[in-house]
Amino acid sequence: MRRVVPVMLAFVVVACSSGAEPSTTTAPVATTMSTTAVTTTAAAVDCRSIPYEVGELPNRVVDDRPDPDDVPQDEFTTVPGTVSRLWLDEDGNLAVVFVRGALPPVAWPGDRGEVSIDGARGVAGQLEDGSWMVAWLEEEGGEPCDRYFMVFYAPVEASEVEAAVASLNRTAD
Repeated sequence: MRRVVPVMLAFVVVACSSGAEPSTTTAPVATTMSTTAVTTTAAAVDCRSIPYEVGELPNRVVDDRPDPDDVPQDEFTTVPGTVSRLWLDEDGNLAVVFVRGALPPVAWPGDRGEVSIDGARGVAGQLEDGSWMVAWLEEEGGEPCDRYFMVFYAPVEASEVEAAVASLNRTAD
């Protein structure tokens, strides 16, 4: 969903401290309209572990789950206050990231399709670099820990993303 966001107008008032009469200066005012999506970042909260098991991952994912401290971080794995689960390919590159406690920190330029995850509405789509993203809120307007997203790093097929999403199994929180 796109929202129109008005840009706030700013006025600057300058007063002279000498004995002269105070003067007012008004900065030039411009108004623009934007149709880009707006992402806000809430204060960091410590979320508990991710209450989902992923039954089916892309073929290139290896079985060993790395320690997050041993993996090069990117914009999806360094969001403060989140909990991440990472999977690598056989070359040690990130293949899948599953994050609880935030929504993706990037603009989503392409088309998105709707998905259902444990009764919650979500969106899925391809990013400009060929990666895929799936994002959802467990409760509309809920707490930060009700937010989830998964990134499937390129190369990945849409069918692998669909299979992984369909295999998500909610566990005890």
